[in-house]
Amino acid sequence: MGHSLEVLVLGLFSTWLLWEGVQCDLSKYTMNAPTAVTVSEGLCVIIPCNFTYDPNDASSTSTLYGYWFMDNSAITSPAVASNDRNKEIEDYAQNRFTLSEEVAQGNCSLIINNAEKNDGRKYYFRMEKGSKAKFTYRNIVQPLVNVIQLENPEIMFGGDLRAKHPVNITCTAPGSCSLKPPHIFWKDTPKVVTPRTSEMQSNGSQVYISMFDFIPSRKDNGKELTCSVIYGEGASPVSKKKTVLLNIKYPPQEQKIDVEVTKGNGSLKSYTESSQIVLEKGVSVVLRCLAEGNPQPKMTWAKESVNLTEDNELKLSSVKMQDMGEYRCNAQNSEGSSTLGVHLTIAYRPRLCKQKSSHCWRDDSGFQCNCSICSSPMPRIQWLVDGEPLEGNTTKGNKQVTTWIEKDVGTSTLRLTGNWDGDHHLVCNGTNAKGEFPMMFFLFSSGMSLGAS
Repeated sequence: MGHSLEVLVLGLFSTWLLWEGVQCDLSKYTMNAPTAVTVSEGLCVIIPCNFTYDPNDASSTSTLYGYWFMDNSAITSPAVASNDRNKEIEDYAQNRFTLSEEVAQGNCSLIINNAEKNDGRKYYFRMEKGSKAKFTYRNIVQPLVNVIQLENPEIMFGGDLRAKHPVNITCTAPGSCSLKPPHIFWKDTPKVVTPRTSEMQSNGSQVYISMFDFIPSRKDNGKELTCSVIYGEGASPVSKKKTVLLNIKYPPQEQKIDVEVTKGNGSLKSYTESSQIVLEKGVSVVLRCLAEGNPQPKMTWAKESVNLTEDNELKLSSVKMQDMGEYRCNAQNSEGSSTLGVHLTIAYRPRLCKQKSSHCWRDDSGFQCNCSICSSPMPRIQWLVDGEPLEGNTTKGNKQVTTWIEKDVGTSTLRLTGNWDGDHHLVCNGTNAKGEFPMMFFLFSSGMSLGAS
């Protein structure tokens, strides 16, 4: 019996805490508010709230007062916020906790500014209007305030950063109440931009966004981009920032081939960006392919469409005549490819080109002679017409010489116009550092027999 009486007394005491009017209609006392809100330290948060009461209990001439208390505080303790100027306010809450100015219209929203770690707890609301309408909404809802550490803003990209491909860059600032939106600044943007700022709700919190459009280039790769966010104004604003390095993808560029040649005695000779290199027989060669790109390009060496190695280096030991030819390096990554070649030849003295015809013939205007000489290095070709030297691309009287060089093949044409009666001795002489090769032609006075030796 003693225990039952104790429960009854506690129940009556609890009910008195909820309402202090007589014959109160509890169904008319309602409150809507979230069970929890989250705020970062130093920022502000709004607990949206509205309530109802029974107007029959209230005095029409009395002011409606609202009070917010900590969950473990009695209604006789100081409140954290109230529109009752006679109510004592907790020291830590003064000038930071604010009750809505529209309490009379049923708005019980609570604003917490410059949130501190110790603000993290539950709170309950109470209303009073006259001597009869007094109600505590503790058993309906007690919003929990979660105070978390203020995080840095997030920088996000609307896709991969690829050279010459448009993309948007977004800075998202941690949520704050809409009464005090943060100021968002960009630093070190690749160009002058005009950011677009907006706000949105995310998981019940306010989120602020700054975005700009961007067309990356290779030169932007590795540069810093910073988003700074400043909350509040005055002498003690709160600021956070985030810095990222731009990782711009771009195809292989600035490709080049370096060549190292080592002789038997250990001496080394290097060539850079040469399209054709003349080698001594028996030397060792390293072809090194270099190219910029992001991702790092993959190199492949080939000779005459035959793949040799998937490496940036190709090594040839004790080169032979069959090693001569065009070597091509292909640099490739996810963004594209680039190809560059180098022609290797073995040094040899001038000789008759078997693949080319060298001879003289008569035409309507006189005589014409073709001379093709192969050598490495490229040959210097000189004509001797009855002992008179002619070379290059020149015209001298009725004699005209045209010469062109292609890799290790030199071809020269001699044109003789007008009257060339009698016998004439012609020599096409090819020379290089390895030696010389003379090719002789004879023009007979009859014009019926032309020869070369």
